[in-house]
Amino acid sequence: MIQRLPTLIAAVALLWCDSAAAGPLPPAEEARVLAALRAKVRKAWKKYKGVSARRKVVIQELDPKDGRLKKKREVGQRFVLRFGSRPTVKITSCKIDGKPASHSECKPKRKRPPPYPVFGPRAGTHYRLRISGTARIKGKPCHVLSVLPKKRTARHLRGRAYVTKQGLRLVKVEGRPASFPFGLKAFYIQIYFWERDGVPLESWGRIDMRVRVPLIVDLRLVTIFRARSHKLLR
Repeated sequence: MIQRLPTLIAAVALLWCDSAAAGPLPPAEEARVLAALRAKVRKAWKKYKGVSARRKVVIQELDPKDGRLKKKREVGQRFVLRFGSRPTVKITSCKIDGKPASHSECKPKRKRPPPYPVFGPRAGTHYRLRISGTARIKGKPCHVLSVLPKKRTARHLRGRAYVTKQGLRLVKVEGRPASFPFGLKAFYIQIYFWERDGVPLESWGRIDMRVRVPLIVDLRLVTIFRARSHKLLR
């Protein structure tokens, strides 16, 4: 499951959530907002082909019973996402428990199909979006979008997206896979975004997961990443 972290982070997105309230919009208003959001996404995908960034990723392997740190990886990454394609990740630095290590020690060992994107030209094939309430994220009034998968698979996500009421800027995504693959017992991801020219760009994110296979592995993994040096690709 560690090997799927780059693609899970690419697909999606509470710490700064000031408040939240239930109260979906009237159907006509909800339809208007969702149509405007889809139009904004189409415009961004038409103008740009993808995005690249540098990431600093810290992966902590913890004892699930007492939280004791068992292993720590610090990874530098060059991340390139072409819209509609699998992201590519190049390791630029690797440390294990504070000591420099071979890049191969921090490189994903297996490639799995990435989760289906929540936003994009074909997102409607895999998800339904509903405006389920409002929230304030970092002081900004936001619509809360429930992300509802049309199928229950590990490639589908279930969760919430937060877009500002003014400008429909994506500021946060949070959730989990719609179905857990073998060995995965718990999973929660949250990603915060900022925007450049209509394209949401990752700021930072956190993943908390539990992997357990009797007699083989029982581990909690907490991953925190920060992204910088973004470039929009044409």
